[in-house]
Amino acid sequence: MLALTVLACVAYAIWVGVTHGTRVIGVVIGIFVLLIGLLTVFMAIDKVALRLRLARHGVTVDAERVGRSKPLYYYNDAAGVPHQYSGGSGAPTIPVTYDPRRPDQALHRTGRVAAAINTTLTLTAAGLLLLAGAWLSFGLLR
Repeated sequence: MLALTVLACVAYAIWVGVTHGTRVIGVVIGIFVLLIGLLTVFMAIDKVALRLRLARHGVTVDAERVGRSKPLYYYNDAAGVPHQYSGGSGAPTIPVTYDPRRPDQALHRTGRVAAAINTTLTLTAAGLLLLAGAWLSFGLLR
């Protein structure tokens, strides 16, 4: 779905450039970059909220790696139902914290410093995307 959206935006930028001149392409691309930046901010906020919720109410279990090509892990919730988690370090087992109300929502357990650095870097990248998108969208209109 995301690839289809990107393809539609590229096609729209080409159409606008052909019909209205090349200067408008920067504005259209800037709006797309702004949307990516906003999406990144919302994803970072959602992950922080999940981390805070799991810190209070989460259950930590060991997840076992399955497969060799991509880190994919399976863990069992309190009822014994298996769930999968993609990501992690690639180790044979990793600690995973899941929400007992929604056992399919889980995170690899990391330290506070690593989580803070990851969130800071993500929000910095989102800020740069927002600045670039704003410059492309509004700075080129002058």
